[in-house]
Amino acid sequence: MKILFTLCVLLLLFGCGSGGGGTEVSDDSSNNNISIQPENDYTDDESIVLLLGAMSLAEGALQISDIISAEFNYFYLSNDIINYRTCENNGKVDWTHSSTTPSKGQLVLDFQNCLLTYFPNKSYEQERFNANGQVTLNYEILSTTDSNLNDYRKPGVVKYSLDVTHSVLSISEPLPNRPQVFIEFEFALTSEQEWNTNEYNINTDGYRNREIIIESFYAPIITNNYDSLTNTNISQSFEESDKNYNGESYKMTLEGQFLSGFDNTTWQMESNYEISLAGGSPTGRTSINNENNLVVGVADNFEMSLLYNQNILGYALIYDLFDTDTLWYLKGNKELTDNTQRITPFTIIDSNEDTFNIFDNSQKLELTYNKIIDEAYIDLFNLENYFASTESATFEVLDNKLIINPPKNEEDNVIGITVQVGSKFSIDHNIYKFTYDRFNRGEFSYGLGTYLPTKNIFLSSNSSAWLEKNAQGKITNVFYGHNSFGRLCYDKQNKYLILEQNYREKHIKVDIDTYELLDEYPNAFMTINSIDNYCNDVNYKQKTGHAIIEQYTFSTKQGNVFENSEFALTHRVIPNPLSNNSIYILANTMHYDESKIQEFTLLDNSAISNEKYVYNSELYNNNNFFLVSEEEGRIYTPTRILDLYDPSYVIHKFNDTSILYVDKENHLIVTYSAIYNSENFDKVMDLSFIDNNIFLSKVVKTNDSYHFKLNNDVDFILKINQIMQ
Repeated sequence: MKILFTLCVLLLLFGCGSGGGGTEVSDDSSNNNISIQPENDYTDDESIVLLLGAMSLAEGALQISDIISAEFNYFYLSNDIINYRTCENNGKVDWTHSSTTPSKGQLVLDFQNCLLTYFPNKSYEQERFNANGQVTLNYEILSTTDSNLNDYRKPGVVKYSLDVTHSVLSISEPLPNRPQVFIEFEFALTSEQEWNTNEYNINTDGYRNREIIIESFYAPIITNNYDSLTNTNISQSFEESDKNYNGESYKMTLEGQFLSGFDNTTWQMESNYEISLAGGSPTGRTSINNENNLVVGVADNFEMSLLYNQNILGYALIYDLFDTDTLWYLKGNKELTDNTQRITPFTIIDSNEDTFNIFDNSQKLELTYNKIIDEAYIDLFNLENYFASTESATFEVLDNKLIINPPKNEEDNVIGITVQVGSKFSIDHNIYKFTYDRFNRGEFSYGLGTYLPTKNIFLSSNSSAWLEKNAQGKITNVFYGHNSFGRLCYDKQNKYLILEQNYREKHIKVDIDTYELLDEYPNAFMTINSIDNYCNDVNYKQKTGHAIIEQYTFSTKQGNVFENSEFALTHRVIPNPLSNNSIYILANTMHYDESKIQEFTLLDNSAISNEKYVYNSELYNNNNFFLVSEEEGRIYTPTRILDLYDPSYVIHKFNDTSILYVDKENHLIVTYSAIYNSENFDKVMDLSFIDNNIFLSKVVKTNDSYHFKLNNDVDFILKINQIMQ
């Protein structure tokens, strides 16, 4: 709903009108002409805002009625074991239910940071907002269909009544740190409809009507002061069209009192609209009047004309005035429920994973979902050989519950499986992965993203949102309105992030807490460090196919290039922490298993090699790990540790393995095969039980663990205190 109007936009919409030129018009809804001739109390601009504010308040009341009706229908048709609805952003609507008879009871809807999407019927955009607060409703199901609906295990509701006691919801845009708007309401409604079955044997909504008695509805529509509807009756009816789209019709009437927060005046409000053809224009009028003032909006041919005390003020397209078609359409129970199903993620709400032992042949894994499972959408995938058993898993389905007989093989020390489950009520699938180690050497997690240490969360993205996850892979927050990103880095003061977007052609800087956009860099690139994701102000990379190193500085948004024939073999560039104008280069040599390390001094557009810093280092698993540690006075290469101030001196060499991570805080070096003490190079923990071929040459340290990045977006997790012991 339009919670806060922008006055100037509305005035522009009506700018083509006569501005109160005195044209007298007749009332199209009756045979009587308007004969009021009072002195005007309001300007033309103020009368526009008053009428459209009253209409938007009615629009908001109908939307709230739709939302609560949708939540009730979803609750009614859900399995009895479900006691909450999951929202798109990982918020939820908690249910507290008590009943006196099977058809009568009380339901408390507790909206907890729930992202709601309001679906229009035709040519309007979806509305999305976060909701918080409790709504208490007393319900009675007056009649149902004789048999269960085809898609559910319950009959469809034909007629029901809801008595919504005084409730308050706060709503806000689905972005961080947006102001909240509080809406208060108390109303009762009665809904009745017919049910049809189409040629595909699918139940559909038929003729329907709804009566709403609004005791009160408060919202800040015109100003920050609250506007309200009180003692208002709304009647709606809708006739569905046939298969040839003939016969669709809609009618709506409204009578009640409108209190304007603009000047604390009370108006009598009346509306009467109908649509006679599918896709047709609403025709009818809305009026607000008090002792000296009459403001009328007349709708016809997809336009609305506005009149104040018989003077035509102008015209505007109906689509431009209202966010949705709420005033011109009535959703049926099936449509309300299906829309709610669409915005409810398909999730697991209960499992026995914590007590399940995959190596006990008598046990089965039980997963309970929030929707009925469709067996046509179940797939069980064994992971690659290093995780999977040679046997196949089997399953059985009981409504919302999936019971899995996992693969078991006494020769397997690690067993993993991917379960992909779908529901006919969801456009998405739930992908659940579980992995068990017979010897409990570590934990497993999936699809986490990039670790942000100050928030102790992992950040990832999809096409429409950014997702925060904990170490177990559970989504803790969803932030909509953001494009997907590739790599990211964070500054050492943990105030901002820089992210790659649009296939690395564009970078953006955002606030690390709110993700609010701070700056843009159209032609930038970033260099990610080996052991952390700190942002470098100055970044380097090789220009593909050229003996050129490119430089980009974020603080100045300037780029530069440096040439040297030896750059042709470069595959890693690292800034030298001891010098502002020199870099280290890792370059391939004539031997495929060696990497040449060399320092270059950067002068204008050329780079000069400093030969005393040349050293060959063996590669392992094509690992090009390289770290300059100024505080330790060391250079870490894939297999050797060199003295920073005399790189010809080898402090230590690793044989048959290479370095993945250096933990300076705990004095540990993580390699493919083991973890070593970085001071005396004693072996602390053996890692040879994990096949080297599955590593992606990346280890991430969190506040309490090491995450080994493996194939298939899998993290193998070792607790640091486990290693230290």
